[in-house]
Amino acid sequence: MIIRPYQPADDPALMAIEYRSPRGASNPFVHWRRRFADRARLFADHQIFVLDDDGIVAGCVAIAVKQVMVSGGWLPLGYLFDLRIDPVYRRFGWGTVLTDYIESYAIDRGIVGVYGQIVTVNLPSLTLFDQRGYQRIRQLLYLEYPPAAAWPSPIPIECDSGDDMVRFTPITDRDFYTEDVAASVGNFDYVRWFHDTEFGYANISTFEQSHVYRQIALDDLTLPEEVIQQQARSLRLFHLMGTEQIDLFQAAFDTVRDQALVNNLYSLSLVVDAEETLPGFIFSEANQQKRYWTMFKSLHPEFNPQWSSPFYVDAREI
Repeated sequence: MIIRPYQPADDPALMAIEYRSPRGASNPFVHWRRRFADRARLFADHQIFVLDDDGIVAGCVAIAVKQVMVSGGWLPLGYLFDLRIDPVYRRFGWGTVLTDYIESYAIDRGIVGVYGQIVTVNLPSLTLFDQRGYQRIRQLLYLEYPPAAAWPSPIPIECDSGDDMVRFTPITDRDFYTEDVAASVGNFDYVRWFHDTEFGYANISTFEQSHVYRQIALDDLTLPEEVIQQQARSLRLFHLMGTEQIDLFQAAFDTVRDQALVNNLYSLSLVVDAEETLPGFIFSEANQQKRYWTMFKSLHPEFNPQWSSPFYVDAREI
């Protein structure tokens, strides 16, 4: 058994492992994507490692290296994701081997800490990360919405597809903040929806996540391929601003859902810190909700951050 860098020829085997490794309990789900590496390619600095048993792909793990705001300063962190072990190879400690390997890689790169997001009902993964010294530092909420027609609103909502990062100085002091999200999803039908007048400012940015990946129910894998592709069409919402101005923000939110209906998308999703203060309709109008633990481990003996509240959530994750 060896650990080696990913090769494009690994994609079919890795997708087969993905489909044999559902997460969740009452409604298991998997990540649908055209190529296994698509999710990693959202990050400029990424690496996928494959567990290889004499030519048989037995598992994998991925890491994205990011300059992240932590406790008011920029530091290199690693986002650990897509840890997968083929069911045939489980219970032999290979998950621990891959986790240790990615941490050694991170230390060699000068990374001071690594983190991952694990759905709260994935008890085997939570146990593994607990045993490897990771802390459960915060819960995130994954919210999903159906597209919906909006009534004509007296509040005008504009849109553009330019770089919107200049708008987000109020949240740059949040832990886990990273600057390059809008730029990295610019080729995936990125749009910023906003209202900006003397009455206030509200903003929602979106990209079509189905160009990369999205969560689908395990049972849906039995559907015809063209149906799966349609049901995979989803918008990811991020960079919510002006949420305290509820009328303006609701108008932007309703416009996004209306345009998703017009463009024949299947769903919209949003991931937020569970401690985030948001208007009530953000939660009441969701038709699906999951909780994730953010698991963190320091790789440097002097790095012991005091986390702020709430976190910034990178829209490329989960």
